[in-house]
Amino acid sequence: EEILKNSQLNDLFNSKFSHYELIVKSLEEDEIIITYTLDTHRISIILETKSNTFIRFVDAKQRDVIKLINKIRSSMNNFSDEFLYSESNSLYKKLYEPISDILEGKNDIYLYGSELEEIPFGVLVSNFDESENISEYQRLVSTKWLIDNHSFSRIYPLNSVKNIKYTNKFLGFANPDSFSVLGLPSLPNSITEVREISLASQNLNNNFILTDSSASKKNLFEISENTFERIVFATH
Repeated sequence: EEILKNSQLNDLFNSKFSHYELIVKSLEEDEIIITYTLDTHRISIILETKSNTFIRFVDAKQRDVIKLINKIRSSMNNFSDEFLYSESNSLYKKLYEPISDILEGKNDIYLYGSELEEIPFGVLVSNFDESENISEYQRLVSTKWLIDNHSFSRIYPLNSVKNIKYTNKFLGFANPDSFSVLGLPSLPNSITEVREISLASQNLNNNFILTDSSASKKNLFEISENTFERIVFATH
């Protein structure tokens, strides 16, 4: 409740230009703000650090970028589809690669504005194994994701409606058997971890705690038809 009353948090999500200037001045050396603007024939990118402003232009058409975003978002929303690594890599080359030199060493990236709101930047892929001789799990863990290098947050305006009503308190997912295929060890303590967090979250339904063999992709997809206030993955 106190967080909701915090004026600084309100400034972050309802930013006026004066507040934006204060945010820039308060940046640490490993933090940066990026603003993307898409038009018909190019992408304009403004990057703000505490002491410098950079502007880059990328020759990429808006419709091509939006098309890639829609494809990736569709594959993420449809649990029966595989993730589109190639499209994610193409988007990485358009949105991140042209500014990668400026972002080197930046741990926290703040995305300012509502452009590109539909794509979570963490799922952009810089490199992945295209071999057909590996499992999807192996491809997943060997892929070079952008989230490995940076954490991403958004600064207002946000167009999406935030969900504040949930049908259930908690969903826990821990120690799936399937990780043994990758040669990864069992994590029995993670089961205790999600059970304790479940109790702390006032969840009394054990059907919403998936562990060992029940911690499967199939069960997760089926149970995700529900909504949960808190979801915890305790895995590798």
